Amino acid sequence: MRTLSISEKVLRDKLDLYLTENHIERGKPGCYRSVAQKFKVETEYVRDRCRRLAAKGLLNEPSKDQSSTVCNSSLRENVKTGEADLTQVTNKRIKTLEDLIKACEIDTSVWDVVSYEVNKWEVGRKDRKVHWTSVDGQGTGTSFDSGKINVEPLFQVKAKLSRRKVEKDLSLQKEAVLAEIRTYTRFVDRDKVIAKYSNMAKTFANIKKDCALEINVPDLHIGKLAWAEETGDDYDLKIAVKRYKDAISTLISRTNVSQIEKFILVVGHDFLNVDGKNNLTTAGTPQSSDSRFYKMVKVGKELLIETIDELSLIADVDVVVVPGNHDSNSMLMMGDILEAWYHTSKTVNVLNDASPRKYYKYGNTGIMFAHGHNEKLDTLPQIFAAEKKQLWAETDFHRVHVGHFHHSKQIKYKDIEEQVGCIVKIIRSLSSNDAWHTEKGYLSLKGAEAFLYHRDQGLIATYEYTL
Repeated sequence: MRTLSISEKVLRDKLDLYLTENHIERGKPGCYRSVAQKFKVETEYVRDRCRRLAAKGLLNEPSKDQSSTVCNSSLRENVKTGEADLTQVTNKRIKTLEDLIKACEIDTSVWDVVSYEVNKWEVGRKDRKVHWTSVDGQGTGTSFDSGKINVEPLFQVKAKLSRRKVEKDLSLQKEAVLAEIRTYTRFVDRDKVIAKYSNMAKTFANIKKDCALEINVPDLHIGKLAWAEETGDDYDLKIAVKRYKDAISTLISRTNVSQIEKFILVVGHDFLNVDGKNNLTTAGTPQSSDSRFYKMVKVGKELLIETIDELSLIADVDVVVVPGNHDSNSMLMMGDILEAWYHTSKTVNVLNDASPRKYYKYGNTGIMFAHGHNEKLDTLPQIFAAEKKQLWAETDFHRVHVGHFHHSKQIKYKDIEEQVGCIVKIIRSLSSNDAWHTEKGYLSLKGAEAFLYHRDQGLIATYEYTL
C-alpha cells in the first residue's frame, strides 16, 4: 500500500469533508463528474472515496432502502412511433395526473400522458446522524444511531407517454401556423399592383364608386394530384396556385376598377383538397394528394393573404368563407387565421361563422353562398327566403351561387306573383380532374367568374376566366 504524501492527505481530507457535507445522488449518471472537476481529480477517485465513507457510515446519504425525492427513474422511447414508457420511484405523494406530471417533471409541451398507474408502499430507515470535523488537515467523524426507525411512503409510477406531433395535435398546428404568420413579412408594393392592371392608370377622381365586384373561384382543391397521361391534364400544388393568381389578375383587369367600392372575395368551396394529414375529405373519402396537409394549409394561407393584400389596395374587401365537402374543418381554421391576421385592418372584413350557408347584402341585391353538396338545387331559393326573411324582403334581386359540381349551370326561379326573381348559379372550377372523376367521365370546362353589382340596379356585368 502506497504511503500518501502530505499534500495528498490534505486533498483527501478536504474531499472527504465536502462529500460528507454535500449530498451526492450516487447512481445518477454524471453525479461524480462535477466534484472531480472541482477538486481536479479523477472521477473514479471521487467514486472510491464515496464508497469508503459510506462503508464507515460517515456519508450523509439515504441508505439503500431509503427514498430520496426521486430514487429511480427511467424513460425508454421508441423513436419510430414516438411512444415512451416512463418508470419512476418518488417519495412525493401522487393522487392526480397533475401530481404525477409535477413529480416526474414531464414536459407537457413535448409529451402527452396516454395512461399511468401508481403503486404505493412504505420503507423504514434507521435514525442515524453523522458528524464530521477536520483539524489541521486531518478528518475525524462520528456516527450516532438513536435506534428509532423512520417510516416513509414511496410511490412507483408507470406511465405511457406519446410525443406530441404537429400533424396529430391541433394546438401544435395552431402554434405552428401562428408562428408562421408572425414571420410573414411580405410587403405589397402599391405601385406594382397599380401597374399590374392597365386600367388602374385612369383617374379615379370623377368616377362614382357605386359597385361591388364578387370574385368567386370555387373548388380550387389545393393539394390535388393529377397525372396528364391518366387524366388528360396535370395538376398539383404549384399549378393550382398559378391558376388562381392568373384567374384573379385576369378577372380584375377586365373590369373598370375605378367604380368598385368593395370586393366580395369568396373563399372555401373545397379550397383545400383534404381535411387532415391522412389525405381524407371531411367525410373520410381518400384523395390523391400532391403534398403534406400542413404544407397545403401554409401555401393556401399565403395565397389568400397575398390576394387580399392586393385587392385591399384598390377597395375594401369582404372575405366570405364557405366550407366545402372536402375541407369543412380546414376552412373554418383558415377563416380564423384570416380573422386573426386582419383583426386590426380597416379595409378587410372576414365573414367566417359556423353556418353551412353564408349570406351577403350589397345595396338592392341579396346573395346566398352554398357549396351545394348538401341541398337540392331546386330548394335553395326557398331555403334562402326561409332562413333570411329580412334580407329577402329588403332586396329586389336574389342570387344563389354554388360550387361543387365543377361545371356551369343557371336556373331561374320566380314566385307565384312573378315579382321577385332568384337565380341559382353553379360556378366552374379551375382544378383538373383526378383519376376517379376521369374514370366516371365527369368532364367540364375549367374556369372562374366575377360578378359586378350596382348598388341599386343589381347585377350589371359578369366576367369569365377560362382555361
